[in-house]
Amino acid sequence: MRLYRKYLGTGAPIDEGENLYCDVYIDKKGMPRNSIQRSLAQQWCQNMINGSSLKYNIIWPFLFLSATLALPLFLLYFSKLMVCRKFRSPDDVSNFSARFFTAEENISISSEIMLKTYRDVSGKFKYRSSSFFIIRAYFGTIFSPVIFLKFVRYVYVFNKGFVNDDVLVTAIEYSSASSLISDLSAHVGVVVLNVMHGEKGANSRDAFSQFHVFSVWDKHYINLFQRLNVSSLFLLSAPNKLKIKYCEVTSRDGLIYFLQGLETAKDLRIIYNKLIYLSGTLSSDLISFKIHPRYNNSEIDKFLIDKNVFNGDLSEAFSKYCYIVGDYSTVLYQAYVSRTLGKDYVIVLINGRHSLGMGHIMVSYADFIMV
Repeated sequence: MRLYRKYLGTGAPIDEGENLYCDVYIDKKGMPRNSIQRSLAQQWCQNMINGSSLKYNIIWPFLFLSATLALPLFLLYFSKLMVCRKFRSPDDVSNFSARFFTAEENISISSEIMLKTYRDVSGKFKYRSSSFFIIRAYFGTIFSPVIFLKFVRYVYVFNKGFVNDDVLVTAIEYSSASSLISDLSAHVGVVVLNVMHGEKGANSRDAFSQFHVFSVWDKHYINLFQRLNVSSLFLLSAPNKLKIKYCEVTSRDGLIYFLQGLETAKDLRIIYNKLIYLSGTLSSDLISFKIHPRYNNSEIDKFLIDKNVFNGDLSEAFSKYCYIVGDYSTVLYQAYVSRTLGKDYVIVLINGRHSLGMGHIMVSYADFIMV
């Protein structure tokens, strides 16, 4: 185990030369040229990550039949949606009617850049060709019908947005249907604004997705998504909830590790051994764990039986502990942006379940990196 002290302008000796599936795809088939090819490329990357080719081949006939049956029903459904839609001239729009299909509802969408994007997209209104686009999407993904089924599902979920609004606010960069949704939206004069909703690394699951505007927290993520060949106009807009307010405490001591909720027993043993080493190196005896608010498993519960578990909120954690420790967690970035509010804790990044070379923003921002 090694602990690297980060200094301004220097980085830890971590290999950033990861081989991404999106690179492999481009080497084999070239850069996708349209939304259908982008969807196919993204699904290919996801299939490679999941290693599910045999399972997919078995269920392919059922997916194909479902997509084929869905096509005429979907065409009829979408045409009825468009009959109800009220279209506005883009030159007359000064305010947006937006519908949020994500919890990130404090993103500003009335900025000058959004208005210009809306006018650009609305100016290319091609409703008469939207049915043709749907048919092309079906035949273009016929050998990967799961994409078309995702596409149909999202249109159904976003139906009110297609009828009433100018902007769809989504968080679907992980979906291979995202490019099709953006393209169909452009056909009917609707802007798709995708917003960042959690920590991101260089994962080809998100590769090749396409949006009109993508709101991200930091310039690092612009470079990251461009590295993944995501096509979008990027907008820097971090939600206020990322910054955690200070909580008055009587003393500050120890380190706290933020679990992701997906750790296996092996992961937990590795992490705990590193925390013991870290505790000794930093002369901080108290080791506590914070359970993920959404994800957990029985192995974590068993592991924590004889460990210190912290049950307070982030405000109390950032105020009480000297060392904020984690792996692939949004909490570390929250600690970084919150420290500008007067916090004096130290941020430590360790490679628990993930490689630190996978585009992790905290490789640049953490005070210590442990590998």
